[in-house]
Amino acid sequence: MKLQKKLFKNKDNANRKKQQSKITLKLRRDENERIDNVLGCVNICSLFNR
Repeated sequence: MKLQKKLFKNKDNANRKKQQSKITLKLRRDENERIDNVLGCVNICSLFNR
């Protein structure tokens, strides 16, 4: 019984870690998109200001 509980706990931790990494990946992707958008705006603005 103890072993089963431990296995279940390990699986739960693995799932939690997986979820966490999914979230951080998504946040990182959002951050990169935001940076790309800002850089795109800067490029467009510099084109108009020439």
